[in-house]
Amino acid sequence: MDLQKLINEIKLCAQNDCYTVALLSALALPDLCGQAEYPELRGEKHAGERYKKWYQEYLGQYEDSGEGMPYPSADVVYDLRCSLMHSLIPEVKTEKRNLADFKLAVDGSWMNGGSAFRGSNGNRGLTINAKNLIWKLCRVASYYYKDNKDKFDFLSNVEIAY
Repeated sequence: MDLQKLINEIKLCAQNDCYTVALLSALALPDLCGQAEYPELRGEKHAGERYKKWYQEYLGQYEDSGEGMPYPSADVVYDLRCSLMHSLIPEVKTEKRNLADFKLAVDGSWMNGGSAFRGSNGNRGLTINAKNLIWKLCRVASYYYKDNKDKFDFLSNVEIAY
């Protein structure tokens, strides 16, 4: 399986306003890249650890403003991935993430990532722009794959016939 072909298909879905399919697929990319980067963590038992570790190293650390506001951290994105994959409901475990509110938006520009906010009562909330998250996950996974194709040997037996 060629990961770049999959990334191109994800982008095509997003460009054609198929955001749910694009987001579901894009949220799987850190898992595939994590399997390549951390072969010792392959297998279902280590899925969350592997996913969060790769996401934080390659994307999450750049999302944190350092101002103590919520951001699309590895935990938040993994929660979103799990809720969408298992129930198609975009949720984040707000009580575990010290968030009063979470929203997934599909509006605005591709470059408008997301925003943290404080409600009138001081509670913290987070809105993530799905378009931007899709774009970032595809871009980072594409660069990672380009630089590390040799680590994706576990995909060599996977063929998708078109």
